[in-house]
Amino acid sequence: MWLCRLVLRLAVPTTVLVLQAPYPAAARPPTLCDNLDQRVHRQGPEAIHSVWDQIQIRSRLFRIQPDWKFRLRVERIEPPPSNLESEYLLFQISDWAYGLEEYQYLIFLREASGCRFVGNIDTHNRYGPPAHRIDSLGQGRIRLILQTYTSTGTGIGKKRDDWYDIENGHVRHMLGYPAEGHESSASSLDQEFVATAVPLRLPNGTEAVDIHFAARYSGGPGPDGKPVELFDTQRTARFVLDASSKRFRLAASRSTASRSYIQWLYGYIIGNEKEFIELHFGELMQVATKGRIEQKQWLRAFIAQLKEQSPKAKVLGSRLK
Repeated sequence: MWLCRLVLRLAVPTTVLVLQAPYPAAARPPTLCDNLDQRVHRQGPEAIHSVWDQIQIRSRLFRIQPDWKFRLRVERIEPPPSNLESEYLLFQISDWAYGLEEYQYLIFLREASGCRFVGNIDTHNRYGPPAHRIDSLGQGRIRLILQTYTSTGTGIGKKRDDWYDIENGHVRHMLGYPAEGHESSASSLDQEFVATAVPLRLPNGTEAVDIHFAARYSGGPGPDGKPVELFDTQRTARFVLDASSKRFRLAASRSTASRSYIQWLYGYIIGNEKEFIELHFGELMQVATKGRIEQKQWLRAFIAQLKEQSPKAKVLGSRLK
């Protein structure tokens, strides 16, 4: 690919009766921060259900299935060290073979007084655990960024990034956007794109982030059997932190990437050719009026195979004559 991106990224348990003396006055019983991995790792789903009961949450993940016994995998994720007396600790829970494509992140705050449960993130992903990155934002605030697949199949692979801020004992979903992808469609239109996030602070002190979407489109094959390079696009979506919801919201007036364009990047080109024309009419008009012979040939064939031609498709066709 021409674009690259550095990505951050059940046997049935047996019952054992243990007789144990009370903990000495100077000692404390182990907390989930200390022994969650020992309690759950390589155990069946009943083990994590017991933890959920203890921390009082519900989840639809890792359901007990009588005809399928599976074990769980626990990985401890250590955020960047801080100088604070308290620090966050994350556990990633999955099935041992990643066959369920289910992943849970349990987040705790280790304090001088003990271990406090903060929140959980439930997600799904194909081909293994989500890629993750943890950024330290200062003053006891960290950001967990998860990258997961949204579309997969023959000739297609698309991913999204989700930002979760962990602060003051709370977990909040801040932002989600298409991160990267490629598609080779049956309509002889190929797409590659990648997003780059640039955090910034506005003059009034408000947090914001610009998401730069760089995309390349090609069609084909041309007369020489090779793909026909069509055009590249550069669009930016600005998201501004909303004071009331404490989440990033799209600032449409400051963006060249519309909400419909962002949503379109998640999906398939095939079956959505009309949206492709609507969202890239300017670039396609350049092909129709100033393109090379092979580019115009591709556009003419692309329009001809549409089941229903929109007004803009008809305009493009008229410019090719």
